[in-house]
Amino acid sequence: MTDLSLSRLRKGYADTRAGQIHYRHMSAGDQAPPLVLLHWSPSCGRMFEPFMPSFVERGYSVYAPDVMGMGRSDQRPGDWRMEDFAENMGEALDALGLHDIFLVAGHLTAMVGTELMLQAPGLVKKVVLDGVPAWTEDELKKLLSSVSVGKPTVQDDGSHKTYPWDRAIFALQTWNKSFELNNDSLPDVYLMAIDYLEQRFGSPAGAIGQYDIRPRLPLLDLPVLALTADRELLRSQHDGGVALIKDCQEHCFAGDHPLMSPDRADEYVSVIDDFFRG
Repeated sequence: MTDLSLSRLRKGYADTRAGQIHYRHMSAGDQAPPLVLLHWSPSCGRMFEPFMPSFVERGYSVYAPDVMGMGRSDQRPGDWRMEDFAENMGEALDALGLHDIFLVAGHLTAMVGTELMLQAPGLVKKVVLDGVPAWTEDELKKLLSSVSVGKPTVQDDGSHKTYPWDRAIFALQTWNKSFELNNDSLPDVYLMAIDYLEQRFGSPAGAIGQYDIRPRLPLLDLPVLALTADRELLRSQHDGGVALIKDCQEHCFAGDHPLMSPDRADEYVSVIDDFFRG
């Protein structure tokens, strides 16, 4: 068992040409292999904090960066394409001295991670794509209609007062079909509202709308594990995405996605660790 005194959470910033990338870090030691966890949107690296100790117990040096324009990273300069997000993340990892990494990326960052691996062959040894957004044009239009909300404006009905709350509830209900608002889940709503506010009302919708991951997936030349869950936002795209990847394993979690339940950390981490070590 790893000495968890080595795994105390650290926070820091990595310099890139576009600004600073904020990251969280926990490590099993100087010789531990680097593992990079890329978050879903509109959250940030915070979503992995309950899971990082389990990765450290299995011997990894874990980094959970906030994608540019999200979390505590700097605001991105203008509209970005997915290629820009990927290039920027590559600069951040280089600034941290990370190479030969294991990578976990999902939803928005499955696109960022895919583009990063194509831009920097050899940077990633194995990758977990946790939710592959291989959606059709109709599915993409439906998604963009719900996320392209822009900055809040003053409304006669006073709904601007609850805007961050409403967006937080929407995100949690979208990710977790079993989500219920109660005293236990209330802190999660406030944390998600903070994540949303830290985006400064920005949205990656423009980058999502112009990027099609489907012709990019067959170009991946490394082992891939594609994850999904019975009740997961991108479950309907999973099979189509898997079919496009040359060297792909897959796993479907029962029920809701375990990232929505910190008490399932060992289950989630075990599946990923088995793949990395396999």
